[in-house]
Amino acid sequence: MSTWLSVLLLGSLLAFSAALPRGSKNGAKEVERLLARLLDKHAASNKDSRQPTVEEINIKSNLYGVAYLGSRLYVIDEDSSDIQVFDADTLSKVETIVVSGLRRPLDLTACESSKLLFVVDGHPQNYIYQVDPATKQSTIIDVADTRVNAAGTVSCYSGDLVATSVANSVVFVYNVASKNVRKIELPSTIVARHAVLTNDGTLYVSHIAARGRSNDDAVSKFTVSANSEVTLAGKYGGNRGSGNNQLNKPTHLALLKDGRVLVGDLQNKRVVAISADLSSGDIFVSTTDLLSRNVLADDGSTDGLPYRLSVKSDGSELCVGEANGEIQIYTL
Repeated sequence: MSTWLSVLLLGSLLAFSAALPRGSKNGAKEVERLLARLLDKHAASNKDSRQPTVEEINIKSNLYGVAYLGSRLYVIDEDSSDIQVFDADTLSKVETIVVSGLRRPLDLTACESSKLLFVVDGHPQNYIYQVDPATKQSTIIDVADTRVNAAGTVSCYSGDLVATSVANSVVFVYNVASKNVRKIELPSTIVARHAVLTNDGTLYVSHIAARGRSNDDAVSKFTVSANSEVTLAGKYGGNRGSGNNQLNKPTHLALLKDGRVLVGDLQNKRVVAISADLSSGDIFVSTTDLLSRNVLADDGSTDGLPYRLSVKSDGSELCVGEANGEIQIYTL
């Protein structure tokens, strides 16, 4: 809403309020409500277009995955075989999908091209479940390289499922249509926390405390050749901290329509937007935004830890799933 239109409407409402009889309490309250809504909307339009919507979700349990797919938001929490399904517009819960056999979910992602969900199970051994939300049927992905069973996190931006390994410096790429698996060997010093592969073969990887180094909290960019060889093309972060070009335990990644890369800067309790070439970054969602509305300051608790990220396919919303189970939706 433009400033001049806001001023005009505010003036009209104030004039209307002044003209009301003194006994018109209901009318006065209605004017106050309209004024409050107008002021809130005007304030939101002037804060860099990344404001949380009024609606929030709190699943009251440790969260392990959030993912947009079409008009739905899918959520999975700790030690649950259920995927909770919410309407992405109203944020009301619409149904539950039970994944038979799922015992310890580690992550959840969605693939727009195939309209499928993928869930990592960490117990008794690491499996990846493929879930069809339309039929509610789930199957364990059969892969040629069993090391994919050590997957920790998953993503699906390019149409292929990308899984990081908790056991080695390998990223696995699973083609949903052909069921072929290829592995991408990262530098041996990198232990990936999350990886995202774009359509042009660019691989973004978040990593923490890489092998052989005391401090290497960063997001790295690699170009991937046809034979899956990687070349380092950029890096953001390195020395753990909270300043510019610093991260503190980066976790999930998400891609914006303009090419920027979002990273959950876990221990700094913020989401950072990094340029596509990883040369610069800015705070996209601050600690103040992430902390519960009932928490006035960062008190060292698990409140405000940005554990999982998901961007709606049309680029209009960012979902931030916090480790404590609170989910916030930001307009983009």
